[in-house]
Amino acid sequence: NGHPITLYINDVFHGLYTFNIPKDEDLFGMEEDNPLHCAVCGDQQNPNGAVAFRMATTNGWELEVPDAWASYEVEEDGQTVTKYVSDGLVALINFVMTATDADFKESLDDYLDVESAVDYYLMTYLNCGIDSLGRNLMLVTYDGGNKWYCSLYDADTTWGNGLVGGSEYNPTLQCPEGYEMKTSLLWERLEANFGDELYARWKALRQNIFRADYIKNQFSMFWDSIPDELYDADVERWKNQSQTYPNMPQWNVDFKTRMFSFIDARLP
Repeated sequence: NGHPITLYINDVFHGLYTFNIPKDEDLFGMEEDNPLHCAVCGDQQNPNGAVAFRMATTNGWELEVPDAWASYEVEEDGQTVTKYVSDGLVALINFVMTATDADFKESLDDYLDVESAVDYYLMTYLNCGIDSLGRNLMLVTYDGGNKWYCSLYDADTTWGNGLVGGSEYNPTLQCPEGYEMKTSLLWERLEANFGDELYARWKALRQNIFRADYIKNQFSMFWDSIPDELYDADVERWKNQSQTYPNMPQWNVDFKTRMFSFIDARLP
């Protein structure tokens, strides 16, 4: 979640920013001193690595909560959180890699909450989140890694936008074929074994929060909370940087019109 602000440093106006909630305990409803509460985030796009669920290690997964692989003791069995959570993450990856289709369908929810995985995949498909199927995928656990839940955080390259706001992606881009992580075994097996669940959930969501008008209204409420004069002041503040950053689209792009066109095209 984020809240728009105007930033002044030593009484000098620095433009429009947002206060965003970080990837911390509050975001995930976790307890700071509970070693069983952890969150990890995919931090690479290796097509054959652990973030693609094709190598049973923790390499490529970055710990977000707590902010370091601390040696808190897990009282139930005396293991450290490092060992306990990493073993649970490896167990999930190993299950995805080795389970038969029948076992995958029957037991995935023991390792990874299927409802959260379905929602995550559909949201990433919907918003054209090209870098969210591997890197930026967040997994959170409340029992030390026995069961994980998918959570979305990073969304800078969505709705057709590139990293600095340029229009880089076509609204017809397919998932996962056109995404940065094309080889994730998790999403491949989810599609293969939970097709009915994906379809039913998509149909249900398209009746409400996955409607184009609903999505555009959410953006409008945020944008409209900022007075026009502040948008103008932000452009004025940074326009002298146009020579330093000549490719920044902020100088001449109507983002709202462009994004709304993208949404309409992706959700006809």
